[in-house]
Amino acid sequence: MSTDEWHYLATHVPVLWLVVGPCMVVLLLVGMAWLSSTGWAQRRLSGRRMTRQWPVLAHECGLTLSGWSARTSTRSADVEVVVPYWISTTAHRFGFVARFALLTGQTLEGWQQAGERIAVGWGARRVLIRQDTARSVAVTALMVDPLAQPVPLDTTPLPGLLAVPVGCRDDGSRWVLDLAAVPHWLIVGATGSGKSTLLNALVCSLAPRPVALVGIDFKGGVELAPYAPRLSRLAVDRAEALPLLRALVRLADDRRTLLRERGARSVWDLDDARRPVPVVLVVDEVAELFLDGGTGRAEASEIAGCSSAILRLAQQGRALGIHLVVCGQRVSGDLGRGVTALRAQLSGRVCLRVNDPDTARMCLSDVAIEAVHAAERLDPTRAGLAVVSDAETGWAVARGAAVTLAHARQAAEDTAGLRVPWEQLVPASGHPVAAAGVGGVPELPPHITALLTNAAAEQGAGRG
Repeated sequence: MSTDEWHYLATHVPVLWLVVGPCMVVLLLVGMAWLSSTGWAQRRLSGRRMTRQWPVLAHECGLTLSGWSARTSTRSADVEVVVPYWISTTAHRFGFVARFALLTGQTLEGWQQAGERIAVGWGARRVLIRQDTARSVAVTALMVDPLAQPVPLDTTPLPGLLAVPVGCRDDGSRWVLDLAAVPHWLIVGATGSGKSTLLNALVCSLAPRPVALVGIDFKGGVELAPYAPRLSRLAVDRAEALPLLRALVRLADDRRTLLRERGARSVWDLDDARRPVPVVLVVDEVAELFLDGGTGRAEASEIAGCSSAILRLAQQGRALGIHLVVCGQRVSGDLGRGVTALRAQLSGRVCLRVNDPDTARMCLSDVAIEAVHAAERLDPTRAGLAVVSDAETGWAVARGAAVTLAHARQAAEDTAGLRVPWEQLVPASGHPVAAAGVGGVPELPPHITALLTNAAAEQGAGRG
């Protein structure tokens, strides 16, 4: 090494370390502080402790095999107890998911019965247990409550045209209303429960999609008017709702005829040129539809007409591409048999905080009595908290995304170009659907047709 190189190292390296050294120390301290604040070290130590203590906890929860069964399954007379094997652990921001092998004779129900004791043993807020494979279960331990804070709307795209995110479930997963799987929904909630916020989230998620949105607002339009730029039609009282509902019934009849002529069972089985646009009808304050003020025969006839039409739409199912989202503060048997019949057709249920137990029972009693009890215990200080149930996933507690009215109004305005004109969606009375477009389907704007074609391809891929 030359004299100049020695001179350079002697004069510059110490100075360089005097500058870089403190910076590295600061970064190291900051990193250690961050790991401490996130609980990384504590979680790692807790995970090891849980693994070591698992044999004892499993035995206390009745999940082990002992005696003759254990010796038979292991072929060793020296083993007295067989413990379910802990296969793997996956951490997430709310806790972790542990997978366990099922022992001979064990069932998912047996593990679920031990769920509360496992939660206490692990110090978890809640434990959710589901089938993982035929020979294993997945145990989700929630160390942090995912619903403790207001939930932002997750706009990550989902497969399927009608699968829309609206919040977060109590296991930390996205709360998704899939109208393709569960075509009709009933949403009940008192003033201040978060029902309006949930509607905001639903509209924000549906607005960018090639669907026709139709509204009936028995509050005089106060609730749904901000979405007007995206709505094909908005009725604000029973007098306006009756012709709207009858027009949709005609639309359903025409679509049924189209399916029969084409030999198809669903609108999604039709080719692109003949596939009609999906329709989502949002009804708010549905109790007003059934309330009779005793003003005479005209009002009674109006109520009967609206009740019959909306029930017919609910009975059509998802095959015709017409879906209902029915909302209200109160839904109980004292409103008449029409409410009970309508509820039976709305298989998706969302029960936010309600003021009377009858509404909670009306919404959830045919789902599970535990769901009713959970709805009665919802924290009133957490707006948007709800018990949600459908035939696909059972019932769970969820929280609607915190979407403001201003955000929903902006979404409606930004997507106004996707609005399907009412005259194109439902031809006037006396004019058959076949006259409105090609192949018996009303003509739609080209950009909506293109979006619908792409969505149908995704829908078909998802079903496949």
